[in-house]
Amino acid sequence: MISEINSWIRHIASNYILIIAAAVIFFAIKAVIGFYTYKHYNKQLDHLHHKVDLLIKEQQLLAQQFSVPNENREITQKEDHFESSSQTPLM
Repeated sequence: MISEINSWIRHIASNYILIIAAAVIFFAIKAVIGFYTYKHYNKQLDHLHHKVDLLIKEQQLLAQQFSVPNENREITQKEDHFESSSQTPLM
C-alpha cells in the first residue's frame, strides 16, 4: 500500500501537479489569514473611529459650555468696535 502511494507521488511530482496543488493550497491559506487579519484591524479601526467621535462630541459639549452666549458676544463685539474706532492713530 505504501509503495503504491510512493510510486503515485513520484509520478505526480514529475508532472508538476504537485507543485500546482501546493501553490493553490499556499495561496488559499494565505487568503484566509489575510481575511482574518483584515477583520481584526478593521475592528480596531472601528473602535478608534468610535473613540474619536466620542472625543469630538465631548469637545463640542465643552466648547458650548464655556463659550460666551450670543447676546454677550454681540455686546462685546460692539464694545470692541467702539473702542477701536474711538482710538486716534499716533504719528
